[in-house]
Amino acid sequence: MRYCDLLECVPLSQPSMSQHLKALVEAGLVKSEKVGRSIHTSLNWVKLQELEDFLQSLKRS
Repeated sequence: MRYCDLLECVPLSQPSMSQHLKALVEAGLVKSEKVGRSIHTSLNWVKLQELEDFLQSLKRS
């Protein structure tokens, strides 16, 4: 999904969205790639599954 399209879907200001996406990219949960003049973002499903597994293990403890 293009960054500008994501901004239209989420009720956040552009600076807030940038900060949140930066944190998600640094955590490895979101991938960000510059394509021409656009930035495309996508979920990192492998890392999200690892996070879900970890949270489920905490729930079982």
